[in-house]
Amino acid sequence: MRIAVVAPVWIPVPPPGYGGVEQVASLLTEELVARGHDVTLFASGDSVTKATLRSVYDEAPTDRLWEVEPDAVHVGAAYTFATRAFRDGEGFDLVHDHTNYLGVAFAASLPTPVLHTVHMILDEGRASFLRRFHSEVYLTAISEYQRSIVPELPWRGVVHNAVDVDTFPFREDKEEYLLCLGRVCERKGQDLAIEVARQAGMPLVLAGRVHPKEAWFFEERVLPHVDADQVVFHGEVSNERKGELLAGARALLFPVREPEPFGLAMAEALACGTPVIAEPLGAVPEAVTDGETGILASGVQEMAEAVGRVGAISPERCREDAVARFHPNAMVDGYEAIYRGILEEL
Repeated sequence: MRIAVVAPVWIPVPPPGYGGVEQVASLLTEELVARGHDVTLFASGDSVTKATLRSVYDEAPTDRLWEVEPDAVHVGAAYTFATRAFRDGEGFDLVHDHTNYLGVAFAASLPTPVLHTVHMILDEGRASFLRRFHSEVYLTAISEYQRSIVPELPWRGVVHNAVDVDTFPFREDKEEYLLCLGRVCERKGQDLAIEVARQAGMPLVLAGRVHPKEAWFFEERVLPHVDADQVVFHGEVSNERKGELLAGARALLFPVREPEPFGLAMAEALACGTPVIAEPLGAVPEAVTDGETGILASGVQEMAEAVGRVGAISPERCREDAVARFHPNAMVDGYEAIYRGILEEL
């Protein structure tokens, strides 16, 4: 198949640090290429891929994150190229869009079918938007939970996001610390993780990006507890360092306050053989099998008590589960089936 993958423009593909959607788009693109598909990746020019790379921006315009113009220029250029290629008799069989609103809104302008993966939180505003355009675009969810929020949409299926399982280090022997990994914000609950670790009597390592708009949460609810001993804060770390921290942790804490559509950090922890202690909101029960690859616990006290039981969970079982469900092979198997289903209907 000739496939166009339209990634977000804000961060290179793959991302050097934080960038969940960009990482998923990279894993998808490279595995599609490895399977013999003719793939063009639309991303920033500092991206690295074995596919054909097309870009408007030589470098990702990260400093302009969420401005309308870079996103419009990027998606507009990708869709214009796809339309011209079709007119020249060299069009794509399918466009797989991973961007935000614009990729969906202008899908009807393409002569090529557009599949859009909903990566973002599916709140009422986004649900209303997708209802408006659902007849012009094909939709996939990244979790059963996400699909269940708006079940009336004509979903083509659910495909869990992948992590690069093969590159994550597996460790059976764990160190005596807990880890909380992710963007530092109230939604992710790093302050709750601090209290869980305190009650469990274990050191906590925090790692994640602090966005300027969410700096108040870090400064008021996290930083006062950071002492470089019981609570250590690393900030945003490299992928290599992230793997080291995940592999060595006794458990990953995932104390989210609000439902998550997926949660890549959980899949990354399992790839390292590290169990997850998580609040069972949103897609968490899809990622973590209670008692087998982690412990589902509600509230700080239950999560702290779970720390004492997490040692009974097999690191090998965690790794096996990650390979079976979150390897790029599993993700691309799912998307290939959806691609074929769409094209067979045309």
